[in-house]
Amino acid sequence: MRDAWGVGLVCALGLAGCDASDATRLALVAGHDAGGAQSHALQATAAAFVGDGSRAGGTGRAQAAGLPFGSIDPDLFAPDSDTPYRATLDRGLGLRLSHRVPLGGATALEASVLGGVGQSRYHLPRGMGALVDPAEIRFTSVTLAPEIAVVQQVRLGPYDLSAQAGVGQQFSRTRTSVQSALLDVHHRSDASLAYLTLGLALTEPESGVSVALDVRAPDSDQIRLRSELRLPLGR
Repeated sequence: MRDAWGVGLVCALGLAGCDASDATRLALVAGHDAGGAQSHALQATAAAFVGDGSRAGGTGRAQAAGLPFGSIDPDLFAPDSDTPYRATLDRGLGLRLSHRVPLGGATALEASVLGGVGQSRYHLPRGMGALVDPAEIRFTSVTLAPEIAVVQQVRLGPYDLSAQAGVGQQFSRTRTSVQSALLDVHHRSDASLAYLTLGLALTEPESGVSVALDVRAPDSDQIRLRSELRLPLGR
């Protein structure tokens, strides 16, 4: 994980060293929790819970001795999961540093680094696995995501519309807790997820405020839809 933070720090310093211009931007980002790491975190927690902590990719504690194998469903968030659940909390807050290099016309190459924290909480009314008691799963994560993309910008009335396609790498450290009448499991894990992204951003030029929507396809997880509000800093 230290290497991951080192990569992100080098990217951030490189972006910070770019000429201070309209091409370099720092923004406060409010949106969803970095959901790409949740499935990995839950799988690592499940592995640690059944005594395979060496392969779980993290450390933690499980206060639920003697419960049956499979009490924590590692595939809860998979598309074919039959465990009912609902999100009761899903939020993220971070800083995004970006720099654009013109490629000609309205096309540019954009390098960015997003660092932030996220929280999410899920309620499982019928429990999971062999346990049917209502359960709650909580994730608290710290993430760093360097990304590079090709951006095409067009004017849409009073707004600037940007379409982008790119690749990124999300590094995360997540604390997972699973609690029910019989479970009190806590675990901390690290993950590194590569992904492809397609996105749109609508910007009000005068204020620089943007609303962004993107589809991410991680290499080890289902496709995810994300939305963000970006508030410029230091304009």
